[in-house]
Amino acid sequence: MCALHGAAIGPPALIALLAIGACDREASGPTPPASPPAPNPIRQEDWPCFRGQPELTGLAGGELPASPSLLWIFETRAPIASSPVTDGERVYVGNDDGWLFALSFEGGEEIWSVRPGEGSEPALIEAPPLVFDGRLWVGDQAGRLWCLSAASGEVLWSHATGDKIVGSASLAEIEGEPRILVGSHDGFLHSLDASGEPQWAYESENYVNGSAAVVQDQALFGGCDGLLHVVSLLDGEATARWEVGSYVPGSAAVVGGRAFVAHHGGRVVCIDVESGESIWTYGTGDLPFLGSPAVDSSRVLIGGHDKQVHCIDRSTGEGLWTFRTRGRIDASPVICGSRVVAASEDGRVYLLDLDSGERLWSYDLGAGILATPAVARGRIAVASEDGSVYSFGAE
Repeated sequence: MCALHGAAIGPPALIALLAIGACDREASGPTPPASPPAPNPIRQEDWPCFRGQPELTGLAGGELPASPSLLWIFETRAPIASSPVTDGERVYVGNDDGWLFALSFEGGEEIWSVRPGEGSEPALIEAPPLVFDGRLWVGDQAGRLWCLSAASGEVLWSHATGDKIVGSASLAEIEGEPRILVGSHDGFLHSLDASGEPQWAYESENYVNGSAAVVQDQALFGGCDGLLHVVSLLDGEATARWEVGSYVPGSAAVVGGRAFVAHHGGRVVCIDVESGESIWTYGTGDLPFLGSPAVDSSRVLIGGHDKQVHCIDRSTGEGLWTFRTRGRIDASPVICGSRVVAASEDGRVYLLDLDSGERLWSYDLGAGILATPAVARGRIAVASEDGSVYSFGAE
């Protein structure tokens, strides 16, 4: 649980091309970028990071079959809250015993497993991994960010933050060089280079639970201070921050000049980037949203503790449909073509029609699901609280 601090709000100053936003207050005009922004290096058909891409929109490429088949199951022998990711060759996931696994994407066989904290005190891995260019990054509850070889699991380096890490690291590129961003319960967003050398640390006003959305040369994240922060990747300085109404357990999705963020106060907020204006707010405020929104060209999807998947009109904030499960929803939905993948603490993974919310298929894993599914190459990888990883797709 997050303790909220009083928020001192600084003046917003956003770059002209930044597709991120804010809440319920006037903003000054955009500031030109200091240098031409570089494209983010993660642009592929797989699911290499939490929510699939740097903007954290939860969009997967390709199409899923209307009735996926179970392809394989792998047991890690401890509960899983870490959301799996994949580079199309291996599926990576951590568990509550501090083990990190690499499994064959095709057949589910174990390729390697390692306890990065072995030799000290192995720490629970709740954070989703990040995989890119042959390396894997993952944080643990001891507050350490680990960099490993994606092929072998060999530890390459680690970096200690001041408190636990529960959100995925994000990848950015500055002047042609990769940068790793990770939030911590020490209240900082940390930036490191590829060798693990700290570049800067931006201080928020409370815990940082989620991942930072990366758009050009800016990062956006929310936290337990109830603020959305916009930070320059170049120097770690804040360019804007806004109150959103309650603390943010998940991550914001950024697309089309707007940010979409769900918070513990039971609402989803759409925020315009340039003006800092709140465009719309959805939800009754009765029960919290702990996950992150999925956003396509016309809709926003979110699951909540009311046990429902909500589909919202992206332009107006009007509710389009809801689908009720039998348990609370902490996992974030994924949009894949004309379908939605959702998972619930009722132990089921669901495939819904994006237009109508009609259930097309479901599968009972037999244990609750906290982790967000990974969707890539026409397959679903999902992990359960009994420690099993499942793969579904066309036979």
